[in-house]
Amino acid sequence: MRKFTLAAAAALVVAGFSINAASAETTLRDCRTAAEQVKTALDGKEQSGNYDDAVKHRNMGRDFCTHGMYAPGVSQYQEALRLIGASNG
Repeated sequence: MRKFTLAAAAALVVAGFSINAASAETTLRDCRTAAEQVKTALDGKEQSGNYDDAVKHRNMGRDFCTHGMYAPGVSQYQEALRLIGASNG
């Protein structure tokens, strides 16, 4: 299932999601920072209406970052933060 999710997400990126020029500078460090922000934001928010969706985006972010696709990974982490109602700095 995880492989399908990553493949589907990657297909979306290839099919038309544009990545701006600044994202070319996104690094593993950015992924780690975003992952920590999401972890902190999700702690204790299990009752939130968007919790499950935020977790899905967190997982997609982790998968992208694990495969060296840092910009889409950080984007997924940012969406998780948005869904949970947290600021991403």
